[in-house]
Amino acid sequence: MNCPNCQTANPEGARFCLNCAAPLKSPRTVAGERKFVTVLFADMVDSTTMGEQLDPGQVAEIMNGAFAFLNASVTKYGGTVARLLGDAIVAFFGAPVAHEDDAERTVRAGLDIQAAAREYAEAVKRDYGVDFKVRIGINTGLAVLAAVGDEIKTEYTAMGDTTNVAARMQSAAKPGSVLISADTYHLVKQLFEFKPRGATKLRGKSTPIETYEVLAPKTVPGRVRGLEGVTSPLVGRDAEVQFLQENLEGLFAGQGAFVAVVGEAGLGKSRLIAVVRKLVNTDPQHQVVWLEGRAISYAQTMIYYPWQQVVRQAIGVRDVATPATVREHIRLAHDRYGLPSDDLPFLEALLGVESEASSRLVRDLDGDTVRRRLTEATRAYIGALAHTGPAVLVFDDLHWANEASLELLLNVIELIKDAPLLVICLTRPDKDVPTWSMLQRARTKVREWFTEIVLEPLDAERSRELLGNLLDIEDLPESVYELILQKAEGNPFFVEEVIRALIDSRHIVRENSHWRARREIVNVAIPDTLSGLLSARIDRLPNDTKQVAQTSAVLGRIFAYRALAEVCAAASPSERIGDVESHLSVLTYEELVRERAGDLELEYIFKHALTQEAAYNMLLIRRCKELHRRAGAVFEQVYAEHLDEFVPALAHHFWLGEDWVRAAEYSVRAGDQAMKVYA
Repeated sequence: MNCPNCQTANPEGARFCLNCAAPLKSPRTVAGERKFVTVLFADMVDSTTMGEQLDPGQVAEIMNGAFAFLNASVTKYGGTVARLLGDAIVAFFGAPVAHEDDAERTVRAGLDIQAAAREYAEAVKRDYGVDFKVRIGINTGLAVLAAVGDEIKTEYTAMGDTTNVAARMQSAAKPGSVLISADTYHLVKQLFEFKPRGATKLRGKSTPIETYEVLAPKTVPGRVRGLEGVTSPLVGRDAEVQFLQENLEGLFAGQGAFVAVVGEAGLGKSRLIAVVRKLVNTDPQHQVVWLEGRAISYAQTMIYYPWQQVVRQAIGVRDVATPATVREHIRLAHDRYGLPSDDLPFLEALLGVESEASSRLVRDLDGDTVRRRLTEATRAYIGALAHTGPAVLVFDDLHWANEASLELLLNVIELIKDAPLLVICLTRPDKDVPTWSMLQRARTKVREWFTEIVLEPLDAERSRELLGNLLDIEDLPESVYELILQKAEGNPFFVEEVIRALIDSRHIVRENSHWRARREIVNVAIPDTLSGLLSARIDRLPNDTKQVAQTSAVLGRIFAYRALAEVCAAASPSERIGDVESHLSVLTYEELVRERAGDLELEYIFKHALTQEAAYNMLLIRRCKELHRRAGAVFEQVYAEHLDEFVPALAHHFWLGEDWVRAAEYSVRAGDQAMKVYA
């Protein structure tokens, strides 16, 4: 191998030139993805002063103790600790795997870190005589996530302004606080209490950035989805509302039921239940106990989390109640229903508020016995409550529930056979999570009482009605209506988010209590919130399947199987993906694409245009250009016999692939074709 610096011949496998010591292999090419991520910087305050006062070994002991709780908090919420900087950490949420609530996860991790830091500071002061504080900065935005480095060292990192701003936010934060940017604030403002810090001048930024100090989670969180100040009645779900209302009325005749509401994200499962809940307790003669638990994505390791919410509501205590208060309410509830006192320790265990005696009792039993007794105690309590009066149990976002919560649910639902109990479960059609198999078991267990409601996207008429309710604009061009409806494809949440994008970009403005379009709308980027939701689905795919999805997205919303297979086969040997058909089967199973009957050959279509855009936008620009050039070359070969039909597509691919000669050639041919038909 010749040295690129001095041209000296070196033995094969050498990493450095024997003559001039220059590296013999060039640094690795950056390969990665463009993603919306939330970046957290946490820094120990005045670590330099600490180093002057203490022995280096003592400083190392303090830092290692700090890194333990810093790393634990990040890991708890599904983040990735990317770098340890001596007295600081950098963590990513949304990379390498995205979640639709990454911004919320990051802020919760920041608050957990500060809570742990305050407790740790007491031990540091006692043992070392120095002060200890942490300051945290958080920012959300687009970054390139990649493994960078050379043969000696490689590091997974996020590159771009998003990371730089997060670092500057940390520098501007007060010791002991969590400071977030406006980009993060807009994603989590309904979930936390804040103290606005105003426009803050950050080093390296030409304009000040609005910043907010996070104080605490809200006691009653607001709606994360939806448009502030813009509402619409529930549209297109009259039959579902009527069915659930009939089930509510059946409770007063002593009839129980189990209803599973299944639908993709954004189709209105939670909104449907919110409307039904308003129908409850409007008649003083017909009162219903309504209990609601919600599974959350970052609490899958918290056993029985949805059940904890349900039982706390049932006994009338809030999350902030002390363990002693919760135990007293459990005892009062058991006395009210005349339940056996030996159930008490197991309900205390369910809620995590055991007394010393209860803890000792539970600890002495084997695991199977504890689970059985906990299930019996919960079932007895819910049964007694339902026999006293009609009750409704709602479990939202059940696709995130862990198996322990689902097993408990399977045991409790048998109560519906002889008690006025309505159990409603809301979940997505994700066949790979435990919830899906639980629903099949529930169908078998309570067959006569089981009903599944599958929510479908709104049809064109209902979508237009929803859009009209949300945006009452007399002069809104028809082309804008069509653009929004085309993007949203009948998904109410998508409708709202596309409107939000138009409002945020000031294509649509509110003046004198009326909305109006300011200028013609040509294109709409996917909003951050929706991008996170869709990216999370794509990220859960196996790596090769994800690459097939991204390659398909380059080909378009509708793509031919033959073209996709050829583009994948034309990759370099190290990147080549075999058996494309099996990966398409996975994408079909996950309902990201579906088979489409083409006139000449087998075709597929992305189920949502926004899903195609999300997969496309995850590609690095360099990778995107390469795939477009490859697609153009494949089209020339595969469709050589009737190339004229594909001239516009070829111009498109070569233009975006920056093959200017062929882009110009096919653009001229496309223009000639257009002239022939006066287009």
